[in-house]
Amino acid sequence: MVLISRGRVMGLALMAAVAIAVPAAAQTRITTPKEQFGSNIGDDYFLASYTQLADYWRKLDAESDRLVVQEIGKSAEGRPQLMAIITSPENHAGLARYRDISRRLALAEGLTDDQATSLAHEGKAVVWIDGGLHGTEVLGAHQLMETVYQMASRTDPETLRFLNDVVLLAVQANPDGMELVSGWYMREADPLKRSMEGLPRLYQKYIGHDNNRDFYMVNQPETENMARVLYLEWSPQILYNHHQTGPQGVILFAPPFRDPFNYNLDPLLMAELDGVGRHHAQRGQLSDLVERGLKDHRVLPQHDRPAHGDQGEPHAHDHPLLSRAPTTQRRPALAGGAHAELAFPAVH
Repeated sequence: MVLISRGRVMGLALMAAVAIAVPAAAQTRITTPKEQFGSNIGDDYFLASYTQLADYWRKLDAESDRLVVQEIGKSAEGRPQLMAIITSPENHAGLARYRDISRRLALAEGLTDDQATSLAHEGKAVVWIDGGLHGTEVLGAHQLMETVYQMASRTDPETLRFLNDVVLLAVQANPDGMELVSGWYMREADPLKRSMEGLPRLYQKYIGHDNNRDFYMVNQPETENMARVLYLEWSPQILYNHHQTGPQGVILFAPPFRDPFNYNLDPLLMAELDGVGRHHAQRGQLSDLVERGLKDHRVLPQHDRPAHGDQGEPHAHDHPLLSRAPTTQRRPALAGGAHAELAFPAVH
């Protein structure tokens, strides 16, 4: 088995967590969230709608040579489901080739070891990050907007390295849910009256909160759209499925996890998973995170956790990684914390 550079993948697994961590000068022609919405992402008492997200991404597409926005299909209510593809301008010129390499390595059909090694060196790491699958977990969709903006605008050496080494696929997983929840929250003119209490219906037209469990049968249009991109078109090496949890109790947990893991999973996958977790710990000021609610492998066994979200499908052959990250937001809009679920498809 030949893997895309393990050092590259391990480093890139931290991309979503660190891409916004170090300030850098933005390209002057890139519109900031503040300029677009009148608020920063994460400001108290502000939630952007999916309509606003779509308009903003299309504007960034027009302004940045790092970003291309594609419609991957329609939602259950007929909204366009968008995917932002972010990478360096040079990589965009060869995007079809990098997609083909990712697919060929994932399928491993008719490749010798030498050919696979050559493709792994030529290709780029393909990273999928989604957000907003559960509409009331508002942090996921909003971190996605912020991440796309940061990757389109930052000029620091680390971001430029990410752009050179990575093809980032950023997908809003539930357009209808974001539109419903944000509209309900922002309906009050007085910010102090804004609340998600009394939401009139669940945030997916047919299956509500169970849209994550739809990935085992791919019954809804949003699931179809994402599954097609994931497993028929791109076959990313990293799949990051972002969720959010409440403010009570443990609000962040991350690998490495304690044994035993699910015996249906290849031990190699678990070794890779724990390796990624260790890199997270080394990069993320672990002692500070522990004080803020982190629980690691000594407390929470997660290897045998039931499949959840769009990483449920890759459990059989990919590297699923689950973590929960806190938010410092004080107000109801983003109160609580978040968890992120990642799957790392094996590349043969």
